[in-house]
Order: sequence, then structure tokens, then C-alpha cells
Amino acid sequence: MAEEIFISYAHQDRAWAAKLAADLRGRGVSVFFDQSSLRDGEKWEDRLKEAVKACRHLICLWSKAASGSQWVQQEVAFYRVSERNPVVAMLDTTAHTFGSIHNIVVEPLQAAYGVGGVDSVASADWIAFIDRIMKTRNRAPSLRVPVALLTLDAQSAKGFSDAQLQTIQMQLGLSAADLASRYGKRRLDWKPFTAVETTIEDYLNETRAAINQWLADYKVNKELDWDIPDERFWSEDEYASLFAARMEDETPGLIVIDPVAPLQLDVQLRLPLFDRCLRLARVAIVALHPAAATPQAASFRRWIERYTVTLLRPYVSPRAIPEIALSARLGIGVDDMGEMRRLLKTSIGDSLRSGGTATPPAAAALSN
Repeated sequence: MAEEIFISYAHQDRAWAAKLAADLRGRGVSVFFDQSSLRDGEKWEDRLKEAVKACRHLICLWSKAASGSQWVQQEVAFYRVSERNPVVAMLDTTAHTFGSIHNIVVEPLQAAYGVGGVDSVASADWIAFIDRIMKTRNRAPSLRVPVALLTLDAQSAKGFSDAQLQTIQMQLGLSAADLASRYGKRRLDWKPFTAVETTIEDYLNETRAAINQWLADYKVNKELDWDIPDERFWSEDEYASLFAARMEDETPGLIVIDPVAPLQLDVQLRLPLFDRCLRLARVAIVALHPAAATPQAASFRRWIERYTVTLLRPYVSPRAIPEIALSARLGIGVDDMGEMRRLLKTSIGDSLRSGGTATPPAAAALSN
């Protein structure tokens, strides 16, 4: 019988994996831990592959040692073949490239990792760690949402020409120094808003938590889980095409656009993969403004929500199971008459195309 949880770890972290396996078993969870689960004489590589694919959950003990382990990388890759994301327990602060997945960070564990090891972790902190793993084990069936993150990393952000930098400064108010401060080693390290240190990964994690609470409030037995492609999206055309095609499945999707990213060739080559998403109401296309909303803008939105609630409730307070199929085209806080004309032209075009019958709008392009 397949074990419920597979523990993936680097050889140097074996003591952490052994303690984790023992404590999970103590709570009645079946665990595949290769030190005790592999039998002498087995073709252990094949057995590992089978165990990874058969397990319900994979817990990856991530560290600098794990980042250099070929086996950890392969085990996670085997697990993700079936479109599942592992739970990554961060033993130290080493970044991974698995995308925006379920990270478990317990700072006292990280402090102990490089000093006294697993035996130096306080009992209460270790129990809190096990509790968090048990919580992920008991998650409801996931609602997997593919996320196309069309932004840059620090290396690609260095590719702007002087003319492009001048245009960005004039049109978007972003200096070369602003751009340099917005990007990191990974595209998930992008800081969407100037003068704000929060990364897009942080925003996505906050959004996931808020939506899962919203689903729970409506007693929907689903839990949202992001599906963000790995670095092959930028280097392998076939992989990128297959990922983009998933946006056309019968599930929600999210496309996040960094406004300066389309000036770079790698993003230009990926944009056409998503052109059909404009026909899909279930795909949200979000172009993030370089500056976060001002307090006045945020206050204005709260004002509109409060005083027009009867008319706009499906828009400002959507239900998990909508009372109506789709809300009408809507602009809130429009400060450009061209945007109003765009909304009107789109609605008129839909009406003419359908002979006067209302049709579902295409994906919405949102700011902030």
C-alpha cells in the first residue's frame, strides 16, 4: 500500500527527516522515509519513483544542501509530473525555484538548523512545525489556478537600452535605480510597486490565503493552490506552450503583467501564447500599475462599495457561487475618459456581435 507522505531531503539533513518521519508516524500518518522504507536488494531508484508518484503528499526539507541534491530535485520533479505541488519546509533561507507553493517557515527551526541541529529545537516549536504539516495534510481538494507571471528577474532587467530607460522614465516615472531595486534572482522576487518591499510571491501568498478563507466562509470544499511554471517556461518553447494551453481548461486562470516586461524579448515571445485568454471570462488578466494605490484611491473604492452596495454587490462582494452568471462591464475609479469609452465600445461590440443579446464579457484587465 502506498504511503501517504513522502519525505524528500538531502543526505546532510537525514536527522531532520528521521525525526519528522517518527513524529508523523506517532500521529498515525504513513510515511515513506527511504532509510526505513527501502529494502535491501531493491532497485531503489525505481522504488523511489514509484513511491513519489503514489504518495498523496510530498514534504521537501529544503536547505542549501537540498538545493545541491540531484535526488531532491528529481523527487520533486517526479511529484509535479502529476500536476501536484509539494509542501516545502524551509530549514534555512535558501531560495528554491519550485514556484509559489506551500512553504512552511518556522523561524526557530531555521535558527537551530545552522547551530545546534534538530535536537536543539524547543519542543513547542517542533510541535508547531508538525501541526502545520498536519494542517496541509488535511487540506480540502485543491482548486489549481495556473499563474502566468510575465515579469523579469534581475539579469533580464539589465537588458534595457538607454532609449528604453528614457521612455520608461518619461511614461511610467521609473528611474534606472527604481528598476534595479524591483527585481531579484527569481521572477517571483519582483516588487510590483515602487517604494514597497513586498514581492509578487508575497502578494500571491496573501491572495491565496484570503481566497481560501472566502471559500471556507461560503462552505465550499475547495482550497486554492497556485500553479506557477518553473524556469523552463522561459527556456523551453514546448513547455511554455503546454502551460499556456492549460489556461483554456475549465478552471480559473491568472495572468499578471509587469508593465515594463514586454519591452524585453523573452516576454515578447511569451505574450502571444495567451492571446486566446481574452475570450475566456474565467481568466483574469492583471496589469499592475508601477505605483501602489494611494490612500485616497483606496478610500474612494471603499466609499463606492459602501454606498452603492445594492447595485454593485456582485462586483465588490462576489459570492463563491454567484447569484448571476457574470457582472456587467464595470470601471471603478476611472480617471481617464478614454477608459470609459473603451468599456462602452467593448459592450457595444459584444451587443452587435450577438445581435443584441448579452454575451459573457472577455477577461477583465485590472489595474492595482
